[in-house]
Amino acid sequence: NMFDELAIIHHSIGLLKFYDDQTTNIFGHASASFLTWHRSFLLYLENDLQNIDPTLSLPYWDWTDRSSMDAIFATDFLSNFNDWKEAESGKCITREDFDPHDFLTRALVWKDYINPQKFWIDFARDLEAVHNMIHSTIGGTLRSTSTSANDPLFFVHHTNVDRIYSLWQNYGHENEYEPFADSPNILFISFFLSFVKKKKKRMKKKKKKKKKKSTLR
Repeated sequence: NMFDELAIIHHSIGLLKFYDDQTTNIFGHASASFLTWHRSFLLYLENDLQNIDPTLSLPYWDWTDRSSMDAIFATDFLSNFNDWKEAESGKCITREDFDPHDFLTRALVWKDYINPQKFWIDFARDLEAVHNMIHSTIGGTLRSTSTSANDPLFFVHHTNVDRIYSLWQNYGHENEYEPFADSPNILFISFFLSFVKKKKKRMKKKKKKKKKKSTLR
């Protein structure tokens, strides 16, 4: 299904690397393209959902708000997904035991990340660091880039990251983008979209082959 496709695409993008004479740079993570390509990834999902219902938009989880913790981990919302399977491995989604209120004390206040005095490189690196902390604290499926998008928490987490990015842009940084010294000079959006199209075509071919095999049995 589409959810599985997104998880596989995120894993695949995380494996792509850019090599130069001195460093190995990972597209989409630990690079200047982290915020821009994740925004494209979320937009891709939102556009697909709006093909079904044009009024839909992706929600966000404001993990700087303590009151949001009870809501996000409510048993009738995003708490019970233990029976969901990872797209590629087929393993059940896992999360580590943690105190949601306690881990918030280790996250810096979001206002520090939209400080208008911060320039692109500092802002992008700092925001990704806090983003990483949330992934690793919840742990389990969310801990690894190869599996994280299998957990629905991934999307409400990243929409909040994108919300903070947008707030920072509104402070006069709309067109500010500068590649890190150790990452390729690319916004990644056009490459991402072309990669997704090719990936979906390959996945459709695999599905057709599976259907043909099942009809022959």
